[in-house]
Amino acid sequence: MLDVFRAKKLPVIQVKEVHRPDVVDFGRKLAGSEGIRCIENAPYTDYAKLTYPIEGEYTAVDAHQNDYHIRVEFS
Repeated sequence: MLDVFRAKKLPVIQVKEVHRPDVVDFGRKLAGSEGIRCIENAPYTDYAKLTYPIEGEYTAVDAHQNDYHIRVEFS
């Protein structure tokens, strides 16, 4: 689907969930079966190589429980 959107020059928005290294923003997620994951700036938290955002795509990072940051670059 990503290739189709890119080929048709349709807007692509990349979304990534991350958590603080001190895990203060995990909330109830750690009370269940989910383990610690998606730690900010950790190498395994980055986008998959095949889906990595390219120039002109929008990115949204859920940086800490609904604190969304949208980066839009115009060329």
